Amino acid sequence: MESSKAQPAEPVQPHEITTRPWQVLGTDLFTLDGSDHLIVADYYSKYTLIKSIPKGRKTGADSKTNYQEGKQSKTDFHPAMLSLRVTPIDNHLPSPGELLFNRKIRWSLPTKIQNTQPDRDKLSERLVERQSQQRINFDKGTWHLSPMIPGQVVRARPHLTSLETGTSL
Repeated sequence: MESSKAQPAEPVQPHEITTRPWQVLGTDLFTLDGSDHLIVADYYSKYTLIKSIPKGRKTGADSKTNYQEGKQSKTDFHPAMLSLRVTPIDNHLPSPGELLFNRKIRWSLPTKIQNTQPDRDKLSERLVERQSQQRINFDKGTWHLSPMIPGQVVRARPHLTSLETGTSL
């Protein structure tokens, strides 16, 4: 039983396409290089914000130390995030920054999309098309699973190497 194949994923359940920025947000917590971060993503524009979560109280000396460590660190992801925010989502959609702020974002990266004021209806149409295409691509090889019954024996893979048995609640 330890080497059994993983259960295929269920079909994706897409969220409803929003009509304006900041209408629906997604949040998550993650750890990078020992520090905790909060990520907030706007479902409409795909714009993401990442903020570090401080651990306890910070003094001025701690802030200077953290700043110096950050300067020396090669894992600063802010330039990468900036380039993601100004890169068009696809050939027919502007960048997340443009969708969020409804204006062209100045950046040294050349883009093909020249339309400075895209039509909101066409944008919504394109977002729906894009989501349905992603759903079709993801749903290949998935199937609907039967509902679980309380007390049913289940197997879970909490780590990639081990398989544990339990019962559903």
